[in-house]
Amino acid sequence: MPWYVYRCNRCNAEKEQYHTMQGFPDLCDCGAGLEDLQRVPQTIELKYKEKPDSPQQQSGKANVGNLTRRHIEKARQDLKEQKQDLLADALKEQR
Repeated sequence: MPWYVYRCNRCNAEKEQYHTMQGFPDLCDCGAGLEDLQRVPQTIELKYKEKPDSPQQQSGKANVGNLTRRHIEKARQDLKEQKQDLLADALKEQR
């Protein structure tokens, strides 16, 4: 069974309650009814097994870096070829 946190809208008191998902919270000590109790959302903490600078992540970064370098080099080669083609076309037009 899960723990829930409730806040009383009348006296602003907060209580932790342990009950089933279908269960109801206990009434507040100030005499407020169920309509005056509001469930307070709780955050969760996630723990990862891998450290941020693990070898698996570093190799992933290296793979991305290598891929980026290959694409940049390919783009440079394509640009060089296009430049040569344009120069060749310009020389043909001058003749």
